[in-house]
Amino acid sequence: MSVSTLRGVIPPAVTVFNEDESINIELFREHLRYLLSNNIGGISIGGSTGEGHALSSQELKQLVEIGVEETQGKVPVIAGIIRDSARDAIEYAKVAKEAGADYLMITPVHYFLPDDDAHYEFYKAISDAVELPIIIYNVVPTAVITPECMKKLAEIKNIIGIKQSGGDIHALNKMMLELPEEQIVWSAVDALLYPTYALGAEGSIAAILTVLPELCVEQWEACEQGDFEKAKEIHYKMLPTWLAMDRNNMPSRTKEVLRQRGFNVGKPRSPFHPITDENVDAISKALDHAGIAKAPVSN
Repeated sequence: MSVSTLRGVIPPAVTVFNEDESINIELFREHLRYLLSNNIGGISIGGSTGEGHALSSQELKQLVEIGVEETQGKVPVIAGIIRDSARDAIEYAKVAKEAGADYLMITPVHYFLPDDDAHYEFYKAISDAVELPIIIYNVVPTAVITPECMKKLAEIKNIIGIKQSGGDIHALNKMMLELPEEQIVWSAVDALLYPTYALGAEGSIAAILTVLPELCVEQWEACEQGDFEKAKEIHYKMLPTWLAMDRNNMPSRTKEVLRQRGFNVGKPRSPFHPITDENVDAISKALDHAGIAKAPVSN
């Protein structure tokens, strides 16, 4: 896969767990097939929506292998890596490559407030060890990759761009303004996807894409065609769903949205827990607002 093919709506898959917290392979395959039926531009496995922080390297390998089987080369597969040392990140990157991943999407470390030099050494070590394109996942509030830091990281040979998250449309805009032309910026500003597309984001990798892929693809295609009125209309349909998700216990909220849509994706790994009845009701009302049909499934 060339870098230029990684555009558009790229949903991050959830990881489906059984009651004993083992991975349910068949339901994970069903989840991937549903996402792939929506004209998406790629698929991310093992990111934060996929509870990548809670996966062993061999579990990530297994999930990526399944993703490669299900996509059949039609869209790129991105392996998410959420580790707190270069050594561990390299281990995960190697097994992801062995499993057939096309790209790596890597968070900075979560602890000890790394400075820009530490960020550089972390990503350079991974790049030197594993020959795969790297997307920086700018999501960690204690380890923010600033546009200035990203300009330095862009000098590392395998880094191709950044997934800009954290609700910061200003940083996303500055990234696009200041980064070298060959660096790509994907949006993860779930509440503001359509204005980020209008600003020039090459697509998105974000949790809202996973729960409302039909609307998200329709919105992206509208922006590609210059129909920003339609994109704005879809934005306001989807916004309450994101506002109901964007709180503590995010894995449970994401899976609850999918559950209400009729998809059995299990529960998150501990210590995350099911959400309250009040929050279940808020999600239900948000889906009604989006005009999405709901099909209750058993708990």
